[in-house]
Amino acid sequence: MHYLYFLLLSLLMVSCQASQPSEMDLYKSNQIQAHQALEAQFNQTIAQHIKVLNDAPLSTKAFVVSPQATTALKTTLKTLESQSSTKEQSTLTPSTKEEELKQLDSISNTQKTTALSAEDKTNNGAILLNVRDYQDTYNKIHQLATKYEFNIASEVEQMTDFHKRNTMEIYTTPNNFETLIKEFRDLAVVIRKKQIWQQEENTNFLQMQSKIASTKEQLDDLNKQLAALNNLEDQLQIKDKISEVTERLDLAVLTAKNALSNQAHSAILVSFYQTIDIAKPKAETFSADFSTNLTIGWSNFKQFVLDAALVWPYIIIGCILLMTVLLAIGSSRKKARQFKLQMLHGQNLQQQIAQQNIAKN
Repeated sequence: MHYLYFLLLSLLMVSCQASQPSEMDLYKSNQIQAHQALEAQFNQTIAQHIKVLNDAPLSTKAFVVSPQATTALKTTLKTLESQSSTKEQSTLTPSTKEEELKQLDSISNTQKTTALSAEDKTNNGAILLNVRDYQDTYNKIHQLATKYEFNIASEVEQMTDFHKRNTMEIYTTPNNFETLIKEFRDLAVVIRKKQIWQQEENTNFLQMQSKIASTKEQLDDLNKQLAALNNLEDQLQIKDKISEVTERLDLAVLTAKNALSNQAHSAILVSFYQTIDIAKPKAETFSADFSTNLTIGWSNFKQFVLDAALVWPYIIIGCILLMTVLLAIGSSRKKARQFKLQMLHGQNLQQQIAQQNIAKN
Protein backbone atom coordinates (compact mmCIF):
# COMPACT_ATOMS: atom_id res chain seq x y z
CA MET A 1 0.00 0.00 0.00
CA HIS A 2 2.91 2.33 0.65
CA TYR A 3 3.66 2.28 -3.12
CA LEU A 4 0.31 3.91 -3.77
CA TYR A 5 1.00 6.61 -1.19
CA PHE A 6 4.36 7.31 -2.77
CA LEU A 7 2.75 7.64 -6.22
CA LEU A 8 0.12 10.10 -5.01
CA LEU A 9 2.75 12.18 -3.19
CA SER A 10 4.89 12.38 -6.34
CA LEU A 11 1.91 13.55 -8.41
CA LEU A 12 1.13 16.21 -5.81
CA MET A 13 4.72 17.51 -5.76
CA VAL A 14 4.88 17.71 -9.56
CA SER A 15 1.58 19.55 -9.82
CA CYS A 16 2.61 22.06 -7.15
CA GLN A 17 5.61 23.31 -9.14
CA ALA A 18 5.26 26.95 -10.27
CA SER A 19 4.40 27.03 -13.97
CA GLN A 20 5.25 30.75 -14.50
CA PRO A 21 8.54 32.65 -13.96
CA SER A 22 8.80 34.93 -10.97
CA GLU A 23 8.59 38.73 -11.19
CA MET A 24 12.35 39.00 -10.65
CA ASP A 25 13.06 36.62 -13.54
CA LEU A 26 10.74 38.60 -15.79
CA TYR A 27 12.44 41.84 -14.75
CA LYS A 28 15.92 40.50 -15.55
CA SER A 29 14.74 39.22 -18.92
CA ASN A 30 13.15 42.57 -19.80
CA GLN A 31 16.29 44.39 -18.66
CA ILE A 32 18.47 42.33 -21.01
CA GLN A 33 16.08 43.02 -23.88
CA ALA A 34 16.14 46.75 -23.06
CA HIS A 35 19.97 46.81 -23.22
CA GLN A 36 19.92 45.03 -26.57
CA ALA A 37 17.30 47.43 -27.93
CA LEU A 38 19.34 50.42 -26.74
CA GLU A 39 22.48 49.24 -28.57
CA ALA A 40 20.47 48.44 -31.71
CA GLN A 41 18.92 51.91 -31.64
CA PHE A 42 22.37 53.49 -31.22
CA ASN A 43 23.70 51.57 -34.24
CA GLN A 44 20.75 52.81 -36.26
CA THR A 45 21.43 56.37 -35.11
CA ILE A 46 25.07 56.06 -36.24
CA ALA A 47 23.97 54.93 -39.71
CA GLN A 48 21.54 57.85 -39.99
CA HIS A 49 24.21 60.28 -38.77
CA ILE A 50 26.71 59.10 -41.39
CA LYS A 51 24.04 59.42 -44.10
CA VAL A 52 23.24 62.98 -43.00
CA LEU A 53 26.93 63.94 -43.14
CA ASN A 54 27.32 62.46 -46.62
CA ASP A 55 24.09 64.00 -47.95
CA ALA A 56 24.71 67.49 -46.56
CA PRO A 57 24.03 70.35 -49.03
CA LEU A 58 27.01 71.51 -51.06
CA SER A 59 26.84 75.01 -49.60
CA THR A 60 27.03 73.82 -45.99
CA LYS A 61 29.32 70.80 -46.24
CA ALA A 62 32.81 71.08 -44.74
CA PHE A 63 35.08 69.91 -47.54
CA VAL A 64 38.09 67.73 -46.89
CA VAL A 65 40.72 68.39 -49.55
CA SER A 66 44.48 68.41 -49.81
CA PRO A 67 46.12 71.75 -48.97
CA GLN A 68 47.64 71.95 -52.47
CA ALA A 69 44.22 71.72 -54.13
CA THR A 70 42.80 74.35 -51.80
CA THR A 71 45.66 76.76 -52.55
CA ALA A 72 45.32 76.24 -56.30
CA LEU A 73 41.58 76.90 -56.23
CA LYS A 74 42.04 80.06 -54.18
CA THR A 75 44.61 81.30 -56.72
CA THR A 76 42.19 80.68 -59.58
CA LEU A 77 39.38 82.53 -57.83
CA LYS A 78 41.64 85.51 -57.20
CA THR A 79 42.60 85.53 -60.88
CA LEU A 80 38.95 85.50 -61.94
CA GLU A 81 38.14 88.34 -59.53
CA SER A 82 40.97 90.47 -60.84
CA GLN A 83 39.82 89.86 -64.41
CA SER A 84 36.19 90.69 -63.63
CA SER A 85 37.22 93.97 -62.00
CA THR A 86 38.77 95.24 -65.23
CA LYS A 87 36.75 96.67 -68.07
CA GLU A 88 38.34 94.35 -70.63
CA GLN A 89 37.09 91.16 -69.00
CA SER A 90 36.12 89.53 -72.28
CA THR A 91 39.41 90.11 -74.09
CA LEU A 92 42.21 88.12 -72.53
CA THR A 93 45.76 88.21 -73.79
CA PRO A 94 47.22 84.84 -74.83
CA SER A 95 49.70 84.92 -71.96
CA THR A 96 46.96 85.56 -69.36
CA LYS A 97 44.76 82.80 -70.75
CA GLU A 98 47.65 80.36 -70.86
CA GLU A 99 48.55 81.15 -67.25
CA GLU A 100 44.93 80.67 -66.13
CA LEU A 101 44.58 77.30 -67.89
CA LYS A 102 47.81 76.11 -66.27
CA GLN A 103 46.40 77.02 -62.86
CA LEU A 104 43.15 75.17 -63.57
CA ASP A 105 45.06 72.12 -64.80
CA SER A 106 47.21 72.18 -61.68
CA ILE A 107 44.06 71.97 -59.56
CA SER A 108 42.81 68.82 -61.27
CA ASN A 109 46.24 67.19 -61.30
CA THR A 110 46.75 67.99 -57.63
CA GLN A 111 43.33 66.61 -56.75
CA LYS A 112 44.04 63.36 -58.61
CA THR A 113 47.64 62.74 -57.52
CA THR A 114 47.97 64.25 -54.05
CA ALA A 115 46.73 62.00 -51.26
CA LEU A 116 45.76 63.37 -47.90
CA SER A 117 47.99 62.52 -44.98
CA ALA A 118 46.56 61.16 -41.73
CA GLU A 119 46.79 64.64 -40.19
CA ASP A 120 44.79 66.21 -43.04
CA LYS A 121 41.91 63.74 -42.87
CA THR A 122 38.93 64.46 -40.65
CA ASN A 123 37.83 61.88 -38.07
CA ASN A 124 34.22 61.41 -37.06
CA GLY A 125 33.13 59.23 -34.17
CA ALA A 126 30.29 57.80 -32.11
CA ILE A 127 30.45 56.51 -28.55
CA LEU A 128 27.88 54.90 -26.22
CA LEU A 129 28.61 55.29 -22.50
CA ASN A 130 27.11 53.66 -19.43
CA VAL A 131 27.59 56.24 -16.67
CA ARG A 132 27.13 56.13 -12.92
CA ASP A 133 25.30 59.46 -12.53
CA TYR A 134 23.31 61.00 -15.39
CA GLN A 135 23.14 64.59 -14.16
CA ASP A 136 26.82 64.70 -13.20
CA THR A 137 27.83 63.47 -16.67
CA TYR A 138 25.50 65.99 -18.31
CA ASN A 139 27.11 68.86 -16.38
CA LYS A 140 30.64 67.66 -17.17
CA ILE A 141 29.93 67.54 -20.92
CA HIS A 142 28.72 71.14 -20.84
CA GLN A 143 31.87 72.07 -18.92
CA LEU A 144 33.93 70.41 -21.66
CA ALA A 145 31.95 72.41 -24.23
CA THR A 146 33.07 75.60 -22.54
CA LYS A 147 36.65 74.38 -22.19
CA TYR A 148 37.17 73.11 -25.75
CA GLU A 149 34.65 75.44 -27.42
CA PHE A 150 32.77 72.76 -29.32
CA ASN A 151 29.20 73.10 -30.56
CA ILE A 152 26.35 70.89 -29.31
CA ALA A 153 24.15 70.89 -32.43
CA SER A 154 21.36 68.70 -31.05
CA GLU A 155 20.36 66.99 -27.82
CA VAL A 156 17.74 64.28 -27.30
CA GLU A 157 16.77 63.04 -23.82
CA GLN A 158 14.91 59.75 -23.35
CA MET A 159 13.46 58.02 -20.29
CA THR A 160 12.43 54.35 -20.00
CA ASP A 161 11.78 51.91 -17.17
CA PHE A 162 15.42 50.82 -17.32
CA HIS A 163 17.45 53.78 -18.67
CA LYS A 164 17.77 57.53 -18.51
CA ARG A 165 19.55 58.49 -21.72
CA ASN A 166 20.82 61.54 -23.58
CA THR A 167 22.19 61.67 -27.13
CA MET A 168 24.22 64.71 -28.24
CA GLU A 169 25.50 65.63 -31.69
CA ILE A 170 28.77 67.52 -31.25
CA TYR A 171 30.90 69.39 -33.80
CA THR A 172 34.47 70.34 -33.01
CA THR A 173 37.75 71.12 -34.74
CA PRO A 174 39.70 68.08 -36.01
CA ASN A 175 42.57 68.94 -33.64
CA ASN A 176 40.36 68.40 -30.57
CA PHE A 177 38.84 65.11 -31.76
CA GLU A 178 41.20 62.67 -30.00
CA THR A 179 41.24 64.78 -26.84
CA LEU A 180 37.45 64.84 -26.61
CA ILE A 181 37.20 61.09 -27.20
CA LYS A 182 39.55 60.53 -24.24
CA GLU A 183 37.54 62.96 -22.10
CA PHE A 184 34.30 61.13 -22.91
CA ARG A 185 35.90 57.75 -22.16
CA ASP A 186 36.83 58.98 -18.68
CA LEU A 187 33.16 59.76 -17.96
CA ALA A 188 32.01 56.17 -18.50
CA VAL A 189 31.73 53.20 -16.18
CA VAL A 190 31.42 50.91 -19.21
CA ILE A 191 31.95 51.83 -22.87
CA ARG A 192 29.18 49.91 -24.63
CA LYS A 193 30.04 51.00 -28.18
CA LYS A 194 32.73 53.02 -29.94
CA GLN A 195 33.08 53.69 -33.67
CA ILE A 196 35.45 56.02 -35.52
CA TRP A 197 35.54 56.66 -39.25
CA GLN A 198 37.50 59.03 -41.49
CA GLN A 199 35.92 61.46 -43.89
CA GLU A 200 37.58 60.94 -47.25
CA GLU A 201 38.70 63.68 -49.61
CA ASN A 202 35.62 65.19 -51.18
CA THR A 203 35.14 64.55 -54.91
CA ASN A 204 32.79 67.54 -55.23
CA PHE A 205 35.85 69.77 -55.16
CA LEU A 206 37.06 68.24 -58.41
CA GLN A 207 33.60 68.77 -59.93
CA MET A 208 33.66 72.44 -58.98
CA GLN A 209 37.12 72.86 -60.46
CA SER A 210 36.10 71.22 -63.74
CA LYS A 211 32.91 73.29 -63.92
CA ILE A 212 34.80 76.56 -63.47
CA ALA A 213 37.35 75.60 -66.12
CA SER A 214 34.78 74.47 -68.71
CA THR A 215 32.48 77.45 -68.11
CA LYS A 216 35.38 79.93 -68.38
CA GLU A 217 36.53 78.31 -71.61
CA GLN A 218 32.99 78.50 -73.03
CA LEU A 219 32.79 82.18 -72.07
CA ASP A 220 36.07 82.91 -73.84
CA ASP A 221 34.83 81.20 -77.01
CA LEU A 222 31.65 83.27 -76.97
CA ASN A 223 33.64 86.47 -76.54
CA LYS A 224 35.77 85.55 -79.55
CA GLN A 225 32.62 84.90 -81.61
CA LEU A 226 31.17 88.24 -80.52
CA ALA A 227 34.31 90.09 -81.59
CA ALA A 228 34.19 88.46 -85.04
CA LEU A 229 30.50 89.25 -85.75
CA ASN A 230 29.24 92.36 -87.54
CA ASN A 231 25.52 91.50 -87.73
CA LEU A 232 23.58 93.24 -84.94
CA GLU A 233 21.03 90.42 -84.55
CA ASP A 234 23.75 87.79 -84.26
CA GLN A 235 25.57 89.95 -81.73
CA LEU A 236 22.42 90.15 -79.57
CA GLN A 237 22.06 86.35 -79.59
CA ILE A 238 25.71 85.89 -78.60
CA LYS A 239 25.36 88.50 -75.85
CA ASP A 240 22.38 86.60 -74.42
CA LYS A 241 24.45 83.42 -74.35
CA ILE A 242 27.34 85.33 -72.77
CA SER A 243 25.01 86.58 -70.02
CA GLU A 244 23.75 83.06 -69.37
CA VAL A 245 27.25 81.56 -69.25
CA THR A 246 28.45 84.44 -67.06
CA GLU A 247 25.68 83.69 -64.55
CA ARG A 248 26.72 80.03 -64.47
CA LEU A 249 30.34 81.02 -63.95
CA ASP A 250 29.43 83.42 -61.14
CA LEU A 251 27.36 80.68 -59.49
CA ALA A 252 30.21 78.17 -59.75
CA VAL A 253 32.65 80.70 -58.30
CA LEU A 254 30.24 81.52 -55.45
CA THR A 255 29.84 77.81 -54.67
CA ALA A 256 33.62 77.38 -54.59
CA LYS A 257 34.00 80.39 -52.27
CA ASN A 258 31.37 79.02 -49.90
CA ALA A 259 33.11 75.64 -49.88
CA LEU A 260 36.46 77.24 -49.10
CA SER A 261 34.94 79.32 -46.31
CA ASN A 262 33.54 76.21 -44.59
CA GLN A 263 36.13 74.99 -42.13
CA ALA A 264 36.65 71.24 -41.77
CA HIS A 265 35.09 69.88 -38.57
CA SER A 266 34.76 66.58 -36.75
CA ALA A 267 31.36 65.23 -35.75
CA ILE A 268 31.01 63.20 -32.54
CA LEU A 269 27.80 61.41 -31.59
CA VAL A 270 27.81 60.99 -27.80
CA SER A 271 25.10 58.91 -26.14
CA PHE A 272 25.26 58.27 -22.40
CA TYR A 273 22.76 56.55 -20.12
CA GLN A 274 22.27 55.63 -16.48
CA THR A 275 20.65 52.35 -15.49
CA ILE A 276 17.64 52.93 -13.23
CA ASP A 277 15.48 50.48 -11.24
CA ILE A 278 12.03 52.02 -11.41
CA ALA A 279 10.38 48.78 -12.50
CA LYS A 280 12.48 46.47 -10.33
CA PRO A 281 10.24 44.36 -8.05
CA LYS A 282 10.97 44.19 -4.34
CA ALA A 283 12.48 41.00 -2.97
CA GLU A 284 9.84 38.94 -1.14
CA THR A 285 10.40 37.56 2.36
CA PHE A 286 10.61 33.81 2.93
CA SER A 287 7.11 33.58 4.41
CA ALA A 288 5.58 35.62 1.57
CA ASP A 289 7.47 33.63 -1.03
CA PHE A 290 6.43 30.33 0.59
CA SER A 291 2.81 31.46 0.81
CA THR A 292 2.83 32.51 -2.86
CA ASN A 293 4.32 29.21 -3.98
CA LEU A 294 1.86 27.27 -1.82
CA THR A 295 -1.09 29.15 -3.32
CA ILE A 296 0.19 28.64 -6.86
CA GLY A 297 0.91 24.97 -6.17
CA TRP A 298 -2.54 24.32 -4.71
CA SER A 299 -4.25 26.02 -7.66
CA ASN A 300 -2.11 23.97 -10.04
CA PHE A 301 -3.04 20.79 -8.18
CA LYS A 302 -6.76 21.59 -8.43
CA GLN A 303 -6.35 22.31 -12.11
CA PHE A 304 -4.53 19.00 -12.48
CA VAL A 305 -7.44 17.17 -10.83
CA LEU A 306 -9.92 18.85 -13.17
CA ASP A 307 -7.81 18.11 -16.24
CA ALA A 308 -7.43 14.49 -15.14
CA ALA A 309 -11.23 14.04 -14.97
CA LEU A 310 -11.23 12.98 -18.61
CA VAL A 311 -8.90 10.10 -17.85
CA TRP A 312 -10.19 9.20 -14.39
CA PRO A 313 -11.72 5.85 -15.56
CA TYR A 314 -8.35 4.79 -16.90
CA ILE A 315 -6.67 5.96 -13.71
CA ILE A 316 -9.16 3.96 -11.58
CA ILE A 317 -8.69 0.84 -13.71
CA GLY A 318 -4.95 1.28 -13.45
CA CYS A 319 -5.16 1.70 -9.69
CA ILE A 320 -7.34 -1.45 -9.41
CA LEU A 321 -4.89 -3.42 -11.50
CA LEU A 322 -2.02 -2.04 -9.46
CA MET A 323 -3.75 -2.94 -6.20
CA THR A 324 -4.56 -6.43 -7.56
CA VAL A 325 -0.94 -6.95 -8.49
CA LEU A 326 0.21 -5.65 -5.11
CA LEU A 327 -2.29 -7.90 -3.27
CA ALA A 328 -1.23 -10.91 -5.34
CA ILE A 329 2.41 -10.19 -4.61
CA GLY A 330 1.62 -9.77 -0.90
CA SER A 331 -0.43 -13.00 -0.81
CA SER A 332 2.30 -15.02 -2.54
CA ARG A 333 4.89 -13.65 -0.15
CA LYS A 334 2.66 -14.53 2.80
CA LYS A 335 2.16 -18.10 1.55
CA ALA A 336 5.88 -18.50 0.97
CA ARG A 337 6.59 -17.26 4.48
CA GLN A 338 4.02 -19.66 5.97
CA PHE A 339 5.51 -22.54 3.99
CA LYS A 340 8.97 -21.73 5.30
CA LEU A 341 7.61 -21.62 8.85
CA GLN A 342 5.94 -25.01 8.41
CA MET A 343 9.13 -26.51 7.02
CA LEU A 344 11.10 -25.10 9.91
CA HIS A 345 8.50 -26.36 12.40
CA GLY A 346 8.64 -29.89 10.83
CA GLN A 347 12.43 -29.94 11.06
CA ASN A 348 12.32 -28.94 14.72
CA LEU A 349 9.69 -31.60 15.42
CA GLN A 350 11.80 -34.33 13.79
CA GLN A 351 14.82 -33.27 15.83
CA GLN A 352 12.79 -33.44 19.07
CA ILE A 353 11.46 -36.97 18.22
CA ALA A 354 14.97 -38.16 17.41
CA GLN A 355 16.30 -36.77 20.69
CA GLN A 356 13.49 -38.48 22.65
CA ASN A 357 14.25 -41.87 21.00
CA ILE A 358 17.92 -41.51 21.88
CA ALA A 359 17.04 -40.70 25.48
CA LYS A 360 14.83 -43.85 25.81
CA ASN A 361 17.55 -46.13 24.49
